[in-house]
Amino acid sequence: MSKSNFDKIEINADTLHKTAIQNITWKNITEEVNGIVAKAGLVEGSVFLKILHTTAVIILNEPEQGLVEYDIPRLLNRLCPKKSPNGEYKHDSAERLVKMPGEPKNAPSHLRSIMLNCTGGVEVLVHESELVLGTFERILFFDLDPDNHYTREIAFQIRHLCLKV
Repeated sequence: MSKSNFDKIEINADTLHKTAIQNITWKNITEEVNGIVAKAGLVEGSVFLKILHTTAVIILNEPEQGLVEYDIPRLLNRLCPKKSPNGEYKHDSAERLVKMPGEPKNAPSHLRSIMLNCTGGVEVLVHESELVLGTFERILFFDLDPDNHYTREIAFQIRHLCLKV
């Protein structure tokens, strides 16, 4: 880890779990974040995680199989289907894409990302060198456009709490 307490985690597509919806994959990254906290020697403070992509998210939730592999993906698909119910998504319009060679048609992925985490980041408190999470709460990564990316990056920053003695 760098001296500035800022670094990145790489998430490779072959480590992600499939869901009921083809273009949504996920991974529980809680252990990776625990490793970051341990390596940094963080006792009191927090770790801030920021996804560096607009079609992937980090959320805090329960990694129960029915929830992450069926319920969440099916809800996202119902709210943002692959094909727009009103025709074409403006983000995927031919006029726009002709100006951007190599740009994929992925408007639903962007919209799904906003629905899961509109802030683009998650901060988790650390107390006595342990992540402060609810009983079943874990740090989950969702890739909402895995067909167009093999590797994703998550930036993180360790925030030490300075206590006066």
